[in-house]
Order: sequence, then C-alpha cells, then structure tokens
Amino acid sequence: MLCDRFVLAGGELKPVLEVRYRRSRHKGRPDSGKDSLGTRDMEGRAFHEPTRTSSP
Repeated sequence: MLCDRFVLAGGELKPVLEVRYRRSRHKGRPDSGKDSLGTRDMEGRAFHEPTRTSSP
C-alpha cells in the first residue's frame, strides 16, 4: 500500500511540503555555498514529502 501524508489547512487537504536545498534539490547536499534551504526549488516547484510504502 502506498501512503501520502496530507495536512488539513483552511478546510482543504494539502500535501506535506519538505525542506531541501533549493539549487541541488537534495535534502542534505548543497550545490554550492550559495545554496539555501526552502520548500521550493529555484524555478518555484514545490518539494513534496515522498510517497511511503506501508506493509499490511
């Protein structure tokens, strides 16, 4: 079974966002000294928490 997490915000279910380095798009590896953390990459695309597998 695949599971995604959602948050109820203002009466809407929204996927959980994840913080990553904006330039490299990685959680723990910056691209350079100028790379900063955020919930969106340099082109404005959101980082969503990855889908998880749940065993029955």
